[in-house]
Amino acid sequence: MTGQVCARAGFESAPETGSGSSTIMLAGALSVWNYRRTLETGSPMFDQPDTVCDSINSACKRMEQCRMRIATWNVNQRRGRETAVDLCRLLDEDLRADVITLQEVGWGRDENYEHELERRGFQWSYARQRNDDRLYGSAIAVRRSVLSTSPRQRIGSLPLPELVDCVRTTNGITILSVHIPNGAGYGWKKIETWETLIPWISRVEGPLVFAGDFNAPGIETGERTYCFGYDIEWEGERTDALYKAAHEFGHARAATMQPRLFERWTFDGVTDTGERWEAAEGWIYDKSRGHGLVDAFRSVHGYGDSKDAYSHLTGRKTPVRYDHIFLRGLTASSALYRIDLLERWSDHAPLVVQAKLD
Repeated sequence: MTGQVCARAGFESAPETGSGSSTIMLAGALSVWNYRRTLETGSPMFDQPDTVCDSINSACKRMEQCRMRIATWNVNQRRGRETAVDLCRLLDEDLRADVITLQEVGWGRDENYEHELERRGFQWSYARQRNDDRLYGSAIAVRRSVLSTSPRQRIGSLPLPELVDCVRTTNGITILSVHIPNGAGYGWKKIETWETLIPWISRVEGPLVFAGDFNAPGIETGERTYCFGYDIEWEGERTDALYKAAHEFGHARAATMQPRLFERWTFDGVTDTGERWEAAEGWIYDKSRGHGLVDAFRSVHGYGDSKDAYSHLTGRKTPVRYDHIFLRGLTASSALYRIDLLERWSDHAPLVVQAKLD
């Protein structure tokens, strides 16, 4: 009789670590105990210990699938096989992630990530087609020992489809890896991306992991957020530098600098209002919108200012919290931005969340 049961599979006494944790030979111990009882009493505790152990292993597998470690990371188009190997080692051995969502996986380098992560026991999905000459795409990797996935899910008519990847696991969890394009470079395509995602997300049934680089928000104060549909009055002039004000003066003070929806803005021939912008970009941060998604980091740490609550440094070295994991049907028990990895490996820090199914 054989069978290994993972210690982290969900026993309340087990530490919340990743799939690299040590295993225990529970089934083997059960076999020895059953044998000793037979010698001592003349009758076994279990007539069919193999069946009992199979049941234990099956139950623990289900428990294992209920608890997972999720990491999201914009890897900044990192080049070369050696770098991909190192990043995959960090994701597997240091971050101990079971579910990984990546952004900016560069064209022609996705094969390096796929090869290395599959060698390490992950199932890989990538949002771009091979030989596609667009710069980069989003990806998902799921540890096979924890979850298995169905083929890629398609999501509407996205303006930049390579920036959104989606899979659904065989036990009904939808995993969405998203790189929302920045407004400075892509203008209203940022809002068109949200306007495509919002109705699709609203129709998703079952648990949802929605993670990635959102390039927002601008100001967070208490439970109130301001995205880039707002500008502020600074030194007598209107400016859209929300993040700069937030980190120069603090979020609370920046929020008093008369945030106001901009009237109209034109980019690449498209003109529209701040109202439209904020309705789309601000949707995810507004609990009253009924989407049921919970900001994993804020659910653990609350809404006060935190010196470690950032994932990216702007060109002026202003810290911003642009990378997120939102959950529906799962609850986070820990969440951490690994800012020790910022700049050395990417211009974004990974966010790691320990979660379990509700």
